[in-house]
Amino acid sequence: MKYDTIIAIDPGISNGGLTVLRDGKLTCYKLSKLKDFTDLKDVLMRYKEISDNPICFIEDVGNLRPSDLVDFKAYNIQKLGRHVEMLKNIMHFIGIPFVMVHAKSWQSYLKLKGPKGETDTDRKNRYKTAAGIYFKTVKPTLWNADALLILVFGFRKVNQEPDWVEDRICRN
Repeated sequence: MKYDTIIAIDPGISNGGLTVLRDGKLTCYKLSKLKDFTDLKDVLMRYKEISDNPICFIEDVGNLRPSDLVDFKAYNIQKLGRHVEMLKNIMHFIGIPFVMVHAKSWQSYLKLKGPKGETDTDRKNRYKTAAGIYFKTVKPTLWNADALLILVFGFRKVNQEPDWVEDRICRN
C-alpha cells in the first residue's frame, strides 16, 4: 500500500515529539507545546484531511519493570501509558491507521543499540546525532530525536517491508 503521509510519535510527556513527512516536507511538533489533546487531535485531523492515505507509527511504552518502581517512576510510566492509549483513541477517532512499535524494535532496526551501562543522557545525545545524520533540514533536539528516528523506521518499513506494516496495522 502506498502512503502519502508518514507520522511518527514519541509519546513522552515532557520530551515527546510528533514528526510528519508529507510530500518530501518534514514538520516537527513538540507534544508539550500543544495545549491539550484537542490541539493534538486538530493537528492530526489536518493531516488526515490533506492526505489521501496517511499512516502513523507510535512508540509503545511497554510494561513496568521492577526498577521502575523506584522514585515514582511507576507513576510516570502509568501516566505515559494513559497518554499512549489516548493517542490510539485519537487515531481511531479520526481514522488514521497506525502501527505500535516497541522502542527496542526501532532502535535495533536502526542499529542504535548502545554500550551496556550507558546513561540516559548519553543515549539521548547519541540519538540526536543519529537523527542529524538522517535529517539535514531540522535540528535534532531532546524532544524530537526519537520521533525523527521512529519516522525513519516507519519510512523504511513502509517502503522496504510493506507486508510487515500490513500485518501490524491498526485500523478503525
